Amino acid sequence: MSRINNETMIDKASPKIFDVVIAGKTYLDLVFSEVDFPQPGTEVMAGNLTISPGGAANRAVAAARLGSESGLLTNRGHDQLSTLLFKTLQKVDHLNLDLCTTSAAYRNPVSVAISTGNDRAFVTYDRSALALDWPAGKLTRTLFVSLSEGLPTWSQPLRDQGTIIFGGVGWDSSGRWPRQILESARGVDVLLMNETEARHFTGQKTTAGALKMLREYVSTAVITRGGLGSSASDPTGFIEVPAPSVEAKDPTGAGDIFAAALMTAFTWSWPLRHCMELATAASAYSVQTPGGALSAPGLPTILEFIQHYKGPYDWSWLIDNLQAHGLNK
Repeated sequence: MSRINNETMIDKASPKIFDVVIAGKTYLDLVFSEVDFPQPGTEVMAGNLTISPGGAANRAVAAARLGSESGLLTNRGHDQLSTLLFKTLQKVDHLNLDLCTTSAAYRNPVSVAISTGNDRAFVTYDRSALALDWPAGKLTRTLFVSLSEGLPTWSQPLRDQGTIIFGGVGWDSSGRWPRQILESARGVDVLLMNETEARHFTGQKTTAGALKMLREYVSTAVITRGGLGSSASDPTGFIEVPAPSVEAKDPTGAGDIFAAALMTAFTWSWPLRHCMELATAASAYSVQTPGGALSAPGLPTILEFIQHYKGPYDWSWLIDNLQAHGLNK
């Protein structure tokens, strides 16, 4: 746990480093919202369409909007979709694209999301191979990697230098939910899953049971639970943070925004509960508007949201500490 208390985390006074780096595939997302899922042989009309960066870009953009000096480690092509996607990303303040690898042979994957407000479904086209490597001489305080294809070998040297490694998993369309993915989690410091993923990978019927099993592999496990908030387990015990009650219009990307906010708060050396509070508030705010990365809030927006929220949970620590960052209006 000492790593997560930042005793070995890279000093922010070091030469130019990243606060947050997200490694993984970057998608172009077409998000249809205010719509019901169509039945076979029928057509439905969506109330809204958003074209947005997706995949790893969701987390990178969300972290940048929170003021983190963020990097995106991904591939990009010369195709029209890559050009459209990266023109959008180049306009995001605090987002550095120097870690991206450009190849004429690469074709950008695409996801179509249908969002009903309470749930969403995806159709994805992805025939791209993903081979990523960490550039020599670069440093980051936190790093997010996908464990779906195993832990990248270059993450351990970064971890040895003090980088806090966050690991995530994705939906297993094969339905096998292989346990070896959990073995890969032994090489990360914080494991993030949504509730469905956690129950499938662990075979447990409850969130508490899933967290108990995940803790056999990793020091800190965090599970997002949609409108119920988030739960976690670390050496100090079990933590639960409820979500503010909002009218959800599009949950697309909410988990990515949660991850970005959690990583940002870790760079501030906040206790885990309060990292989760920021992340839960950010993701709750985001579902009120359509479109993954484009719905990610900045810190002043989160502060205003929590200040005006009326509910049973005490958000005073989060409010006070966001104000301490000079964010009160």
